[in-house]
Amino acid sequence: MGERLSQVAALLDQRQNVAAMLLAWSAAEAALRLIAKENHVRLREPSPAYIVKELFAIGLLDRDQYDMLQEGVRDRNTLVHGYKNGDVDREGIRRLVESTQALLETKVAAD
Repeated sequence: MGERLSQVAALLDQRQNVAAMLLAWSAAEAALRLIAKENHVRLREPSPAYIVKELFAIGLLDRDQYDMLQEGVRDRNTLVHGYKNGDVDREGIRRLVESTQALLETKVAAD
């Protein structure tokens, strides 16, 4: 996941915001699945929104993380389903990367 997150920065430098967002979300979702696995959480659905809600409901995400990830889910959905072109918040992508790194450091390392 670290390599994916590094590639996001390169894509942002190239102003490839859509690609950066999709790659950042890919890394975030992989991190969430890893956190679930490491904490023995059985995920009954593969949808990103469900995973975020489930991890929040059992206390593995705080409110700020939940809100930021829910925003990421909405951005991801609008992009992958073709509802949005290139109007992607670069700072939101950076926050997603930082949050993903923090989650990996605190929720996986703590196990």
